Amino acid sequence: MMLEEKIQKFLPIFNAIVTKLFKGKYTYLVWLAIPFLMIIALSFLSKTFGDSNRMITGKGEIIILDVLFILLYTIPLALYYKFKNFKFKLSFSNIILLSPIAFFFRLWLASLGGNYDLESYNIVADIILDGRSVYGNTYRYNYGPVWAYILAGCKFVALNFNDSGKVFHYLIVCILFIAEFYIGYQLSKKYKNPLLFLLFIFNPIGIIIAGYHSQFDILAIAVALASSIQLSKNNILKAAILLGLSLMIKHIMVFYAFYIIFDKSISLKNKAIFTFLPVGIFLISFVPFLKDLEAIKENVFGYKFGFNAGIYSQILHFIFPERILNTALFKWLPVFKDWMFLWFFTMVTLGYLTNKYIKKYTFEMYSLVLVFTSVSFSEQYLYIPVLALVVFYKYYAAWVYTFLATFFLMFYSINNLAHQGWLKLFCVDVPREKLYISYPNMQIWLLVIIIILFKKFYTKEDINKGIQ
Repeated sequence: MMLEEKIQKFLPIFNAIVTKLFKGKYTYLVWLAIPFLMIIALSFLSKTFGDSNRMITGKGEIIILDVLFILLYTIPLALYYKFKNFKFKLSFSNIILLSPIAFFFRLWLASLGGNYDLESYNIVADIILDGRSVYGNTYRYNYGPVWAYILAGCKFVALNFNDSGKVFHYLIVCILFIAEFYIGYQLSKKYKNPLLFLLFIFNPIGIIIAGYHSQFDILAIAVALASSIQLSKNNILKAAILLGLSLMIKHIMVFYAFYIIFDKSISLKNKAIFTFLPVGIFLISFVPFLKDLEAIKENVFGYKFGFNAGIYSQILHFIFPERILNTALFKWLPVFKDWMFLWFFTMVTLGYLTNKYIKKYTFEMYSLVLVFTSVSFSEQYLYIPVLALVVFYKYYAAWVYTFLATFFLMFYSINNLAHQGWLKLFCVDVPREKLYISYPNMQIWLLVIIIILFKKFYTKEDINKGIQ
C-alpha cells in the first residue's frame, strides 16, 4: 500500500478521534483543566522528589516540562473547537455591558506597576510640561509628536491627585481602551458578529500590553482603521488626513499604501493623495523641532530595537549568505541594506495579491504581514495582528498564536508580567529561562493564517467559511 493511501485511510480515523476528544458539549473544560492538573502533579513531585530550590532535578525536570508544554497546546485546541461553531445570541447592545469588566482588568494590571516604557512616558511628559523639545532632551522618544502631548495632558491631570504616578498610568490605559473599544465595535459592525467585540476587548494579549505595558500601537491602529473606513466610503481626503494622524502617533501604518495602490476602484489621483499626503503630514509634524533634526534622524528614523529578532530576518539569513550583501553594489544602494529589498518585495507582492484576491480583508492582512515580516521586533508588536486574529477566530492558528503570546508575556517577559512570579501561585518554581518562547515561535502561526487565506482562494473555497 502506497504511503499516500495509508495517510488517506488514517485521516478519517484521526478525525473521528479528535471529534470524540474535543467536540463534546463540555469536553473542552476537561482539556482546559489538564495542563493545570499537570501543574498540580508537578508541585506534588517537587515536594516528594525534588529539593528546596529546584522543582525536579536532572533530566526528569526537562522531560516533564516538555510534556507540560505539549499539554498546554490543548488549551488553544480546546478553545478552537469550542468557538469554531459557536453561535452567539446576544446583541451588541447587551455585550457592551461587559466592556467595564475588560476595562477593570486593564486597570488592575496598571495598578501592579509598569516598566521602562512607563518611566519613559513620565520623562517625556515632564519635558513637554516644562516647555522643552522632546526630541532634543531625551533619546527615549522615537515617534511623531502627538503621543508626547497626549502624555503631557495625562500628566497635567494626574498632578492634581495624591498618587499622581498611578493616576497617570490609569489615564493612559483609559485612552488606549477607548481605541480598543472603537476597534472592537468596528470589527463587530463590519462582520455583523458581536462576538468579535468580546474576543477583541477580552483578548489577553491586549489586556497585558494595554493594561500593564501600556504601549500605544493600538491607538495608531484605531485611527488608521478610521482612515480605512473613510477610504471605503471614497472620502479620500479624510482618509489621508486620518492616516497622517495615525503616523504622527506612531508610524506603524506607513506602508499601508502598498495595500491600496493596487485597488483598481481608486483613481490614480486619489491613490497619489492617499500615498503621499499622510507621509507629508507626518514629516511636517517635525517642522517645529527642526533644531533637533539630528536627534530626530537618529532616534525616530534611525531607531532599531530588537533588530533581527523576528522570524523573517532569520529565514533570509538562512537562505542568503551575508557576504553577498557586503559587495560594493549592495552597500551603495540603501534599499539593499539589512534585507530591506526582500522585505519591500514581500510587502508589495502580498499587498498586490491581497487587493486582487481577498480585498475585503486588506486591513487585517496588513497587520498580519507587517508583524510576520518585521525585521525588528519587540513585545508590543504581538498586539498588532490581534484584530486579524479576532476576525479569523475560527482558525486554530489564531488560538495558538494568542496562547503562545500570552504565555510569553505572562511568564517570560520581564518587561511585562514575568517578574510577578504567577506560576508560584500553583506552587511551581520553574527557572525563567526554561519558559522561553521566541518571537519566531509565534510569528510562524501568522504565516499559517496568511497561507490559509490564499489557499482558500486557489482552491475556490469560500474564504468566509470558518470566519462567519
